[in-house]
Amino acid sequence: MKTTIALFLLLAASPASAVYFDAGLGQSFGHGNYVGTSGFVEVGEDDGIYAKPSFSTYHSDYIKSTKTYGLRAGYANKHLDIGLEGSVTPKVDGYRSNSLGADATFSLFPGRGSRRSALKESSGKSSSGLLRVDLGGGIRQTSHKEDTAAAVRRGRGTGHEINLNQTDLSAFAGASIFIVDANAELTQSLYSKSSDQMTRSLQQTAGTGANPAVFGFPNTSATAKVSVRLMPLLRPFAQYTHTTYKLQQPASHAYRLGAKTDLMMVQAQGYYEIYDPGAGAKKQAYYGLSAGLKF
Repeated sequence: MKTTIALFLLLAASPASAVYFDAGLGQSFGHGNYVGTSGFVEVGEDDGIYAKPSFSTYHSDYIKSTKTYGLRAGYANKHLDIGLEGSVTPKVDGYRSNSLGADATFSLFPGRGSRRSALKESSGKSSSGLLRVDLGGGIRQTSHKEDTAAAVRRGRGTGHEINLNQTDLSAFAGASIFIVDANAELTQSLYSKSSDQMTRSLQQTAGTGANPAVFGFPNTSATAKVSVRLMPLLRPFAQYTHTTYKLQQPASHAYRLGAKTDLMMVQAQGYYEIYDPGAGAKKQAYYGLSAGLKF
């Protein structure tokens, strides 16, 4: 919090470029009485530093109420976005985690003022021709811990505390041509222990592009998203995510359809998702709505 306040004061005193402010809140629902809530506040310069604290919380019939708090800070302009981000998930039922990551995105043709990662659409007015080409990569390390008592109560493991580090290496790319935006991201996950030492499936924390109701040790994850600017105020999109897992778990598939609208200072988005756990398991449905303000 002190870091965020310091950055805000620095931005307010800086005459170099315009200061912007974004804030958003989202709500999602789904299988097993799943309910998720997320929100963020972002303040920064159009061409300079920015800070973005965020939170998420979710629960269902199978998951106790879990909260995650995050903070991202970085520097961005029309050609480059470099950021550091971290998150903390306090202990729930004996399990807790924290993560730290860094990423960078370079825009080859930043015609629409892209200043964020390739999986987030750029904002701005449409024009003819090639509008945007983004390339980037990132790394994130997550530390998973679980108390001995919780492991024994679940009937998994031998009573030893679980202490596992997960490293995610990601590469992403995006392009805008005429009225079409296309983005893709590929993530490879590495672990500090071999598969036979992974005593239970760890719960994924909520985040963009990840279904928080999924359990498992991800191996690879690939996401592709296409959106179309049909009208100035409406942008429908389609997204597909394919994830493979360790421990011989079946691969999962997620199909999401939605639309985003931009009304001056107000942005809104809705989606409907079908999640297929694989191996013939019953498909699950999720849906959500979010809204935000930008200044």
